[in-house]
Amino acid sequence: MMSIEITAKGKKQLTKALQDACWEIADRIFSEAQTNLAVRTWITEGSNGPYSSVITDTGELLGSGTIERTKTGAHIEFESEHATSVEYGLPEGTSVPVEPLIKWARRKIGMSEKEAENAAWAIHTKIYQQGIEARPFLREAIYKIVAEYYAKKVRV
Repeated sequence: MMSIEITAKGKKQLTKALQDACWEIADRIFSEAQTNLAVRTWITEGSNGPYSSVITDTGELLGSGTIERTKTGAHIEFESEHATSVEYGLPEGTSVPVEPLIKWARRKIGMSEKEAENAAWAIHTKIYQQGIEARPFLREAIYKIVAEYYAKKVRV
């Protein structure tokens, strides 16, 4: 699980302005993070060589995101167990469970149970040997939205 807290405190008028800004920024960060998870380009080896296809993820991580407005800002959270592994990657030597990989292979690639099991064990072994490269969906969202605000020179 991973989460961030965005807050604003101070006098009433300043607090209200900061609160509104925090809510707007948090809403945009959450939306961008969801987009980052939903649409990814995957390079796959096909019979005619490498090709690129855009897929839509309907998995647990995408559905685990929540945003909650608070009195002082907003709280964004992705409750999926593998949110941190996707965001920050995994070092080599990390052993991951095989069962979720089997489900992933069946859902994503449409493999039979046996094909998915074989693929899952191959993925498990590769992760153990090489780790997983980080695919930051939340940090990318934060950097993008903050950069947009800086580009506009928004002042509170």
